[in-house]
Amino acid sequence: MAEIFYKKSLEKQLKYLSPVAKFEIENIDAKLGILSPENTRNMTNTDPRKQTAYSTTQQEIYEIFLKRAAKMAKCMHMMS
Repeated sequence: MAEIFYKKSLEKQLKYLSPVAKFEIENIDAKLGILSPENTRNMTNTDPRKQTAYSTTQQEIYEIFLKRAAKMAKCMHMMS
């Protein structure tokens, strides 16, 4: 799926930050997911500039996740 996304996506789609994803990362305390491509080389023919544009847009969500994880780790440490 990711390979198709990067091959067919427009600049606007790469720079879209989902409000649902942002809400989830800000409010949900636990989420379990197992993600693994069947073909480990499936992204070799995709445009790296598109991958970079999308990754840059998602940086806000990653930062929120890391801040919340650090806060939870600090709380867990204080409780032990």
